[in-house]
Amino acid sequence: MPVALDLDEHPVLGVEGDPAEVARVARWVVGQVLVLHPPSEVEVLVLGRVGWMGGLVRAPHVSSAGADGLHSLADEVRRRDPGPPTT
Repeated sequence: MPVALDLDEHPVLGVEGDPAEVARVARWVVGQVLVLHPPSEVEVLVLGRVGWMGGLVRAPHVSSAGADGLHSLADEVRRRDPGPPTT
């Protein structure tokens, strides 16, 4: 069953479960994003190994992150959503 996801409202998507099923679903989701959006509109950041992606990894939308990339991602998330105000 198709599911619509507003990427502006929900910019991070995670998939969990059986590794083979996760890879299959993730390839499908990433493929849809790559086909429906130009690189100027969306970036696909892969955390961890990219082997499950097959040829999708060569798309201009895709980048991967090691430890430095994870820190940069965390900084970007905090910049975009600083959380509830503190008193």
